[in-house]
Parts: sequence; C-alpha cells; structure tokens
Amino acid sequence: MVGTWGGYAKIAHFQGKWPSRFSPTGVAEGRLHYASLLVRTVGMDYGRIVLSAVAATLVFFTYGFLVHGLLIAKDYIPYPEGVYRAGDAARSHMPFGLAGIFIVILVFATIYFGALDGLAQKVLDLRMKQYGDKGKEQQVIDKRVQNGRVVTSVLTREITLK
Repeated sequence: MVGTWGGYAKIAHFQGKWPSRFSPTGVAEGRLHYASLLVRTVGMDYGRIVLSAVAATLVFFTYGFLVHGLLIAKDYIPYPEGVYRAGDAARSHMPFGLAGIFIVILVFATIYFGALDGLAQKVLDLRMKQYGDKGKEQQVIDKRVQNGRVVTSVLTREITLK
C-alpha cells in the first residue's frame, strides 16, 4: 500500500498515520493539520500540472480556431499583409508561438495549483473562527435548510393557488 497515493501515502505510512484526506476519522482525531503539512512537505504533483497545461493549451487553440479561424475569419481579410504575417512567414514563427503559449499556460497552471495548497485547512480555520465548533455550524446549516423549505413551500402554495 505504500506509494499508492504518491508521496502522501509514503510519508503517512512512514509516520504510522494516515492523513485525514484518506481517513474519514482523520478530522475527528485532529489530524487535519497533519494532512495540510503533508501537502506542503510532498509538494505539488508536477505531472498533473503538465497534464493540465497540455489540456488547457488544446482548449486554447481549439477555441482560437473555432472563433478566429471560422467565425470571424472574414474580418481579417481587409487588413494588409503588413498587419498580419503571410502564410510562410507565419509558419516559420509558429513553433516559437506554440511553445511560448504553452509555457505561459504552464506558469498559470503552476500558480493555480500552488494557490490551492493547504486550502482545506484554511477553509476549516475560517469556519471554526466564524462558528466556534462543528455543533454551532451544523445548527446554522439546519436553520438555513429549514428557511429554504419554508420559502419553497410558500412559493409552491402561491403558485398552486393562482
């Protein structure tokens, strides 16, 4: 089982504990902070970042072809050759453009994945600061559900009466 979930399981197995991300009892046992430390210790999954960047690049170019190549291609015709490169010149510069766009998307994907690091712990800290404990938070959620049911029943009653 070691290595099943990448670096997370290896470190967790070494310490003799499973992080709360893989154990439903982890939050109750107070190991949520431990899981957050694991994420920072192991680092980001670079394979996943590169795969996301490749997918985003494909979406970017598919969208560009559909919009600029099909829908508004006629709008580019009136402009002279000085504004846009001719076919051969554009093809000679295309590999650099493709690589540059992929690098930019890769950088943005890395920033996005880095921003999500430890997000679960940050959200839990904010919730506990707001409500104090899980019991009070559950009371607020139950009250919101009850209010939603009241509003729904009032709206349904008004619709059926009319």
